[in-house]
Amino acid sequence: MTEVRASARITGKGQVQVPLSIRKRMGAEIGDELLFRLTDEGQVVVETCAPAWPS
Repeated sequence: MTEVRASARITGKGQVQVPLSIRKRMGAEIGDELLFRLTDEGQVVVETCAPAWPS
């Protein structure tokens, strides 16, 4: 699998917009919940959870 890289800024409200190329690769859609996990090595892993509401 080819690595996809993209950057984003944290807003004053602590929000981050996940870039489209990353959302597409993750299969994330509007309303999906994301899980943020910080590894012992200091890497942040973002995973999709169940949708926040039914389709």
